[in-house]
Amino acid sequence: MNSYKTFFLILLIFTLPSAMAFQNINNQTISADKNAPKPIRKIVKAIAKANIFVLKDPAQASTLVEEQEENYSQLLQLATTSELEDLILTHKNAAVRIYAFKALTTHLHHIPENIMYVVNADTTLVESVNHENTEKIELKQLVQHFLN
Repeated sequence: MNSYKTFFLILLIFTLPSAMAFQNINNQTISADKNAPKPIRKIVKAIAKANIFVLKDPAQASTLVEEQEENYSQLLQLATTSELEDLILTHKNAAVRIYAFKALTTHLHHIPENIMYVVNADTTLVESVNHENTEKIELKQLVQHFLN
């Protein structure tokens, strides 16, 4: 009986350090993934900072309008459907939510019911550029431009 205990003790002594090292490698990989620079984060931050939605380009485009259009173009190219859905459902900035919705309508032919419910109930005012005018429009009204 003592030989079994000794065998398992020796086995434990030899396998425990390698198991701990493997766990540390996995933890470092996970934490590195969380801190990895994501282009989506940068784009979303820029959209939120500008905090405008370009409904129709003005005759004389401003730098802000051009940057926001470029941000949207990059979001459209880089974001996955699930990332866009997450932005719509959880992001606090309304400009980010409407651009994410616009991109989602380009990615999908059918918008999920939970997304439609959320955007149709969103009365947050969004600073919107419409030709030469800038006005605040409810997000739920802006959504209608992408559903027709």
